[in-house]
Amino acid sequence: MLLVGAFSGFSAGLLGIGGGLIMVPALLYILAPLLDESVLMHTAVGTALAAIVFTSVSSVYAHHKHGAIHWKNFTRLTPTILIGAYSGAMVAKYMSFDFLRVFFAFFEISVAVVMWFSISASGHVDKLARWVWLLVGYVIGLVSAIVGIGGGTMTTPFLVFNNVDIKNAIATSAAVGMPIALAGSVGFIVAGMEQGGMTGSLG
Repeated sequence: MLLVGAFSGFSAGLLGIGGGLIMVPALLYILAPLLDESVLMHTAVGTALAAIVFTSVSSVYAHHKHGAIHWKNFTRLTPTILIGAYSGAMVAKYMSFDFLRVFFAFFEISVAVVMWFSISASGHVDKLARWVWLLVGYVIGLVSAIVGIGGGTMTTPFLVFNNVDIKNAIATSAAVGMPIALAGSVGFIVAGMEQGGMTGSLG
């Protein structure tokens, strides 16, 4: 677990991702002998989001010291990211283990495809309508909470596509991971309160 945490934290700082793509599979392997399949994926995702709260704090602090975070873009995305992440946890509550597992695998493959191809800037953040920011923020929050990530795998390409320098996009994505993780964690705690008998769990 220490190696998983260290590698996830490194990824959060370097790539602007919260480490969920690493932590969720690792947690599935570790928790499989301990939990019923009906709550296994949900617990892994919720735990990953809780861990991302801490990796994002250290990552944001480091990026902020270098002045790399575009706080204006952060505030444009955050309102609906909070709503999306919380509702994502609520939606995940009604998804089966198999569906969540397939959804997570599909998302990982999609991320790999996006990272394989270079992204060219075709828009500009200052020319985007307010509703675009609100919609994108909601989708990022929703999907991130369902799969247990910090959102960097979606936020970074979106910002780069809209003419934000890659270093600033990564730093801003790291900052965005904090509200995703907080809202998503709270959502999974609330959703899990109806599931009793899980030793050591919160929610």
